[in-house]
Amino acid sequence: MAPWLNHPGAVISAGSDVDAWLVVMPILKQTMDIFLGRHPKEEREVQQLILRDNNFEGVSRATDYYVCDIEYANPQGRFDLVAVHWPSNGAVRKKQDGRRLVLVETKYGDGAIADPA
Repeated sequence: MAPWLNHPGAVISAGSDVDAWLVVMPILKQTMDIFLGRHPKEEREVQQLILRDNNFEGVSRATDYYVCDIEYANPQGRFDLVAVHWPSNGAVRKKQDGRRLVLVETKYGDGAIADPA
């Protein structure tokens, strides 16, 4: 978070906590927009395009994967996309079990070819 900004705590337990976040959220978004404007992250933009096209556009009913998260990180590693295998076949899609988690590494541009990830 922006160190100069007095932001609310991580726990939301009352309406006043929500109100506090609503005040700082536009400032945080603007800060991120300015930073990313100066330091573009083309690969992250590709990840967002994949998520939008795959989950929300016309192709979403014909794809076998639903993207749940981008830039997921935990102590064991970082993953560009986390998706669930969700077959597009109508009868299979209605089943509530048998899903697989899919971890995706995305690459963008010629510079990514030599990246050891």
